[in-house]
Amino acid sequence: MATITKINSFCETIEAGVRGAEFTGISKMGRIIRGSLQFYDDGTNFEILTSNLNSSKNKEMIWQYLLDQQAKPSTAEDTLPSVP
Repeated sequence: MATITKINSFCETIEAGVRGAEFTGISKMGRIIRGSLQFYDDGTNFEILTSNLNSSKNKEMIWQYLLDQQAKPSTAEDTLPSVP
């Protein structure tokens, strides 16, 4: 079982109406890893579909990555002050 230490890219997908994502990262052993996941219908949880990455520790790492991304502005315009 590979343990994710860093996520380098994360791309959400929708295929046949199912929301998911593909991601790449670095494992604890320093190897590049690639995985995929599927979000549940209610959007509050997901399942890692890549069997050698499906662990609670990796799920925790992905949740933290998603939370960190929500805290960042999505575009440069979001960082500009609003003009009255």
